[in-house]
Amino acid sequence: MDETEIRSKLRTKLFGRELHIYEHIGSTNDAAKKLPPTVPEGTVVLAEEQTSGRGRLGRVWHSVKGESLTFSVVIKPDIRQSHLGIISLYASLAVAEGIKDSTGLQPECKWPNDVLVGGKKCCGILSEATFVRGRCEGIIVGIGLNVNQGDFPGELSRTATSLRQAAGARYDVGDILSVLLHHMEKNYPAVQDGRYEEIRTGWLRYAPMIGKTVTISTPGASCRGIARRIEENGELVLWHGGKEERFSSGDLTLRIEA
Repeated sequence: MDETEIRSKLRTKLFGRELHIYEHIGSTNDAAKKLPPTVPEGTVVLAEEQTSGRGRLGRVWHSVKGESLTFSVVIKPDIRQSHLGIISLYASLAVAEGIKDSTGLQPECKWPNDVLVGGKKCCGILSEATFVRGRCEGIIVGIGLNVNQGDFPGELSRTATSLRQAAGARYDVGDILSVLLHHMEKNYPAVQDGRYEEIRTGWLRYAPMIGKTVTISTPGASCRGIARRIEENGELVLWHGGKEERFSSGDLTLRIEA
């Protein structure tokens, strides 16, 4: 990926004003963590090939050189730790809007941080925050989007897809990056100003899971119930056993059953 070419496609003022582009890298999130604390907000770390990408709970993120979009963005909002769940909703909303704009597809957001197309996962998001004495020093938002993969190995063929598979067309990875960063920047003032309800409402437009039966699995147990609502801080409220239970986006997975 050529920096001059990437910059020529960007429509943003904040996101991407500083770019770090790698041909091969283990993880864009890890590379972003190594940047100095003074790095400007909106800095983007982009990789043509990510060899050690990971998702939540240490899961491996499968990517293909030149066919995937893998990048991380550094943001520095004034946000309480109790509201960190909104960051995953903010990022997945931007991805869903970007996919719709770029391809005409109808993506869906799956709580807390996946984006689906045709019921299969095409994007995963991993947000990692640093707090010092209760104050947010920075958040690294890592995004992995399957763009032009034609197939996936093994079991992934049943659960994963790409924009190419879903739309039947190839896309310029730089163009997709530009659109995603545009939507991230467009929605970012709501995060900065604490207008989390705007993010939640926007995310819900892409999330048909509300009202459906879901199963939430944690390392020690599982819980099956009706997904009632998403709170302003990003928590999922589940109706289970005659009462409401709240879940943050920590060590759990969610399966939509009906």
